Amino acid sequence: MPINQGLFNVGISLLAVPNVPGSGTVYATPIGAEGTFKTTDRGNSWTFITEGGIAPHIFADEIVASPHDQETVWYVADTEEVLQTTNGGTTWDKIIDPFHGYGFRFGSVHALAPAPSDPGTIYTLKNGFGIFKRTNGGDWRFLHQSEVDYTYSIAVHPTNPDIVYSGYNPKPFQDWAMVRRTLDGGDSWETVLDVPKSYGITSVAVDPTNPDTVYAASIGKRGQIYKSTDTGDSWSELNKHFIMCTVWGQPQLIIDPDNPSTAYAATWLAGTWKTTDAGATWDLLEDAPVSCTALSLNQFNSSIIYSADRTKPKVWKSTDAGLTWEEIADFSSDGAFLVNRVLADGSKVYASAFGPTLHGGKLYKSIDAGISWTDITGDLPRSILDVAIHPSNPDIVYLTTHIYGAYTSTDGGTTWTQLQNFPDIGAYDIEVDPLDPTIVYACGLGACSVPDWCMKPDGYTFTDDAGVYKSDDSGSTWSKILTTSNECRAIRIHPGNHNMLFAAAMDDGLQVSTDGGDSWTSYNTGLCTYVLTSCAVGGDKIYVGSQACGVHSGDINTGNGSVTWQQDRSNKPVPEVHSLQIQIDPTNSSRIFVGANPGGLYRSDDSGATFYDKNFLTPSVVVDDPFRQGYYTFAIDPTNTNEVWLGTWGKGIYKSYDAMDFDIGANGTDMKMYGKHINQILIQPGGRFATVYVATEEGVFESTDGGTTWNDISSSLDTPQIRTLAMTTDGTLICGTLGYELYYYDTPHTMYHRWQQMRAFGNFGVFWPRWDNRPLYPYTSILFHPTNPDIIYFGTFPAGIYKSTDAGQSWRESNVGWTNDGVFCLVFHPEDANIIYAGTYNGANRSTDGAAHWEMWDNGWPDEQWVFSIDFDPRDPNVMYACSKNGENEGKGRDSFHGTVMKSTNTGASWFEITNGLDVNQEFYKIIVDLYNPDTLYLATERDGLFISRNGGESWLPWNEGLTNPVAGTNGNNVTNTMVLSAEGLYLYFGTARSGVFRRSTPYSGVVDSENSADFAAK
Repeated sequence: MPINQGLFNVGISLLAVPNVPGSGTVYATPIGAEGTFKTTDRGNSWTFITEGGIAPHIFADEIVASPHDQETVWYVADTEEVLQTTNGGTTWDKIIDPFHGYGFRFGSVHALAPAPSDPGTIYTLKNGFGIFKRTNGGDWRFLHQSEVDYTYSIAVHPTNPDIVYSGYNPKPFQDWAMVRRTLDGGDSWETVLDVPKSYGITSVAVDPTNPDTVYAASIGKRGQIYKSTDTGDSWSELNKHFIMCTVWGQPQLIIDPDNPSTAYAATWLAGTWKTTDAGATWDLLEDAPVSCTALSLNQFNSSIIYSADRTKPKVWKSTDAGLTWEEIADFSSDGAFLVNRVLADGSKVYASAFGPTLHGGKLYKSIDAGISWTDITGDLPRSILDVAIHPSNPDIVYLTTHIYGAYTSTDGGTTWTQLQNFPDIGAYDIEVDPLDPTIVYACGLGACSVPDWCMKPDGYTFTDDAGVYKSDDSGSTWSKILTTSNECRAIRIHPGNHNMLFAAAMDDGLQVSTDGGDSWTSYNTGLCTYVLTSCAVGGDKIYVGSQACGVHSGDINTGNGSVTWQQDRSNKPVPEVHSLQIQIDPTNSSRIFVGANPGGLYRSDDSGATFYDKNFLTPSVVVDDPFRQGYYTFAIDPTNTNEVWLGTWGKGIYKSYDAMDFDIGANGTDMKMYGKHINQILIQPGGRFATVYVATEEGVFESTDGGTTWNDISSSLDTPQIRTLAMTTDGTLICGTLGYELYYYDTPHTMYHRWQQMRAFGNFGVFWPRWDNRPLYPYTSILFHPTNPDIIYFGTFPAGIYKSTDAGQSWRESNVGWTNDGVFCLVFHPEDANIIYAGTYNGANRSTDGAAHWEMWDNGWPDEQWVFSIDFDPRDPNVMYACSKNGENEGKGRDSFHGTVMKSTNTGASWFEITNGLDVNQEFYKIIVDLYNPDTLYLATERDGLFISRNGGESWLPWNEGLTNPVAGTNGNNVTNTMVLSAEGLYLYFGTARSGVFRRSTPYSGVVDSENSADFAAK
């Protein structure tokens, strides 16, 4: 029988074998579009199987045989179409048709921007591919010159649809981001802002009333807002002191009484930090709660610290000065939402918890340092904001309740008595003089109203002024000693001089008194913000916390009370910022909103000179992947800009009628929206109430009655994963999905209220400047679950991972933790199918929970390696091997280094090179571990054929006897699976360039190839 029957002079780039020991079946697809072939006799003869339905899709990106049925094979065409045969290739059915059909399209839309001045023009981003444009209902045009393949933000000029700005989010090997601009509708682009050491530009916003003004938000080791006043020609940082680091209130800043150079600062979602050098440097306490409302030191042992968690109703404790933490209380069984205050007095510890809307709640006490807790709420009417304990009689306790005044107990909290003459303020802080306990101080907000829509039914008005109040008779009577123009958040007594007082006020900065409050002096020179929230003093050191500008540190003259702020110890710590969203009030250019993770929502009313925290009732939310999951997202009603809606990831929707000074929950009377994972909010004005649309991971929801009720309008969508929403100027609602591209909502143009999938992006095969003008194709890897036929994974270039749990009928994007990256290969851990490894364009990634979460797992790899293949030692799956191409210089590699081979002995936690005997000036396509002797490895190279290692990769030797063509089959786009091992491990098959397939028996299998001993035989 002639060798290579049907394959002679054919270049083979893809091979597949069924998972059936003893089977002689092999599938092969050529480089040159000659068709798809099959052998059932290990390559002695081949059958052409294209005619059963593959044509005209004869260029392949992947062919994979199901491990559950040797007759079932999936074939991915280079047009993104996926075909399946269930009869071994006799007939093929198209199961995914992104361009001509409907449903799954490998297309995740992360940015969507209709032109405000032209209802027919839409710009959008297909994640990983690039920006597309559609005009007047026509086909999509790929704007390849944008050179933007990953972005979360596209902004279109309000009156000129040809002027467009796009952010750019870098790949793992890049440490910069940029803003790209087109002035001609996308035909040409230029970089107008380049930001080094940035993780990405996540928001670009054009001022709707002054479109020459553009804002851009950069995330990274610190967050930055940039502003241009000349349509992007030049940029400057908006406010270099705005670091999104908020210390929200007094209990979040504490000082070590034994060492004033040591202080702790708890922030809004940016973690808890510690300084030991008076604020010159700060260290993040990695194990502490990421968002903490209160800290408390044990005054008898400063290594013991308590922390109140804002993300969940828990109390934490450290016994080693913050190095490690343990959970000591969880009040969730009582319906608590978060812990607002914790205060330690030796072994006695108090903790207050808030209810779900930050109303209600309870007060708890522990007498054994947090081991057990007792509810001592009694008749207290509301959650507790602050607690103070008598210095010599711990049974005497004071507390404040914000709206309902202050209370005291003389029996350690068994009973409570309201302080009848307490000032009518919202008290944030109450303190007892340590030397004269009859003196009590309190401070808070005043002379303002909580609106009725926030506090039903009638609201509440504080009749006394904001500021500081003093009692000389243990709280029986009070006098005002300081009036502040805004909230006074903290009153501190110097531990060495009880007449020296420090008040931290929002807008008034720091006020100091040296005569017990009779007179006050401002010490604000050197502060970058006067919006202060907290204060800690000890010895000659002082710290103040702020909204958005971190902690400032200064020196106290203990003789006259003067304060000198130290610039090198201030405006710190600087947290890493994961996401930023900018919106400008459409009627007031001076009002800017910034949503940040960390930090929450901020508002500036003076064009960014000053920012205020606007997190009144909104919770801190911890997300698994802050780059992909929405901590906060918000929207402004364009016709009533005081109405602002805010959505969180899993903790509800909130609305405000006063630009977020106050807000309330708007989850529906049935709490339908609580627990939804919200990506975006869109407001359509009109009628008594605006129509509010919400894009979530669970679908699209609509409210037309101010959030009282919500309707799920997702029934006609093919996926619930809705990433973005937009509305054209003619009222067409559009949603961008994860995996299914774009849909539009028929209403109000027709009587049918349903979604229709828009035309596919298509444009396959066009040039791609981001990758050296390579053709644009969705290179794909398929992974079938070894025991559950319903679970299938698609690893795509460049959109990441999709997962099906219904045998491919539907798909969900599974990219939490994934980098901006594509996939070359997917493989299961041999002993646990929940553990998946992905070879990517930038090393290796790993999931330990069935692709629900991913992490980079490439420590030791050179940069920019395109990992084509991963395999395991069957004796010890801790031992792994992988091989790659060097992807530097847009995939061209560099002189003398075009690929590498790596090994790990700890399941991929670290890797080292094993290239002794190899010429690394080439690419390496496949590595396979021998099933009979796992110290033996087989390696497919770019041009030197196969190599073998018999010592676990310590050295390599050529293994090409009988191989007349050592050049591997590849189509130039590196879509290749050029070497496979039969299921029982008896034979290797190698696809060559222009010479068909060669077969060789493995040396330890006991099989001798009949044609050519143990050498390669052309098949």
